[in-house]
Amino acid sequence: MHEAVAATPSEIGDAVAYLRQSAERSWANWHASSSKPKDPFRPDSQNMCGFTASFVSLALPDIVGGKWQVAGGWPQNGGGVISPSGETRAHFWSVSKCGLVVDITGDQFGLPSVIVTTRADNRYRASFCSEFLKMHLPKVIPVAVKWLEELSLTTDRKPTVH
Repeated sequence: MHEAVAATPSEIGDAVAYLRQSAERSWANWHASSSKPKDPFRPDSQNMCGFTASFVSLALPDIVGGKWQVAGGWPQNGGGVISPSGETRAHFWSVSKCGLVVDITGDQFGLPSVIVTTRADNRYRASFCSEFLKMHLPKVIPVAVKWLEELSLTTDRKPTVH
């Protein structure tokens, strides 16, 4: 696995849109099997950012190259994502070692459903410390791995671009 992302921004956008389609199927299944009812007025991405950022961070190295990890933040400690209304919300997203940010669950806060940007984008403020991520990720990685396995079993798997 290379440090640098071996794809153009357009290729990354295409790959991430493909991952979003796959994630939408997984979200629908998750919400259908959950004991918590989904708010019918919110998108299926509601409360899926931790699982999805993990899924994207696991999938992107094979599709576009580079090293990807989960990032995120809490408003209480200066982090999170800023919605179009200016509200800061707790959130997770994927970030590459070279500073690319990918978010496919921002639509739960009124953002576009697929975002490819950079760390310089002021909407994204990472504040989760490594200790928090080490505690949280083991809870979501098994679900992300399952989603990745489901993706690899589909016949429409997107070819790599690097």
